[in-house]
Amino acid sequence: MVDRLIVGLGNIGREYEDTWHNLGFYMLDAVAAQAGVSLSQIKFQAFFAHYKQDGRTVYLMKPTTYMNNSGAAVQEACAYFKLKPEQLLVIYDDFELPFGDLRYRDKGGAGTHNGMKSIVRALKSENFPRLRVGAGPIPDYMSIVDFVLSKIPPARRQQLPELAERIKTFIAKVDSGNAAKAVCDLHAHNLTTLKKLAQREAYSAKRELK
Repeated sequence: MVDRLIVGLGNIGREYEDTWHNLGFYMLDAVAAQAGVSLSQIKFQAFFAHYKQDGRTVYLMKPTTYMNNSGAAVQEACAYFKLKPEQLLVIYDDFELPFGDLRYRDKGGAGTHNGMKSIVRALKSENFPRLRVGAGPIPDYMSIVDFVLSKIPPARRQQLPELAERIKTFIAKVDSGNAAKAVCDLHAHNLTTLKKLAQREAYSAKRELK
C-alpha cells in the first residue's frame, strides 16, 4: 500500500475556531485522535503528525498558512516525501453541499474554494482526491464570506462527531482494496441519499396500494 497525506483545510487562530471554514481542521483532528497521534509538531508550514497503518505511512497536516495559501504547505510536504498528487486526500468545507453530506471525488476542479484553488496552483494538478464536508445552505441574508467565517450553531456542532466518525471509517476502508465500496458506503449515509431512498420507498408503497 502506498503512503498517504491527509490534509484538513482551515484557518489558524482563536477567532476562526468553530467556524464553517474550519470543518477540515475539525475532521483531521478526529482522524488524528483515532490514530492516537497529536497534531502538535510544526513542520512544512503546518501542524503535522504521522502514523503507520497496514505497512504504509499516513501523514496528517493542518496548514498554518491560512486558507488562501494552503497549497504552499501541501506542495512542501509532497516534495519532501516524494508524494504524487494521487496520494493526497484533502478534507474541506463546501457550502454547496447540505450539512450532513460527505462527498468524495478522486479528482476535479477547485470550484469556489480558495484553499483548493491554492493547492491546485501549487501542485499544477487537479488529479488529487478530495472529501467535501457539507456546510450549506447559506442563509439568504448572508454573503459567502460572512457565512464561512461564522460560528457553527451549537445544534450543528453536536452532529460533527457523527460526521467525523463516518470520515474515519471511510479513510480506514478506502485503501483496503475496495475503494469503490468505501465510497458507496460513505455516500449511502448522506442525508440527501437517505431522503431519496425514503421517497422511492414511499412511491413504491403507494403504487402497491393501488
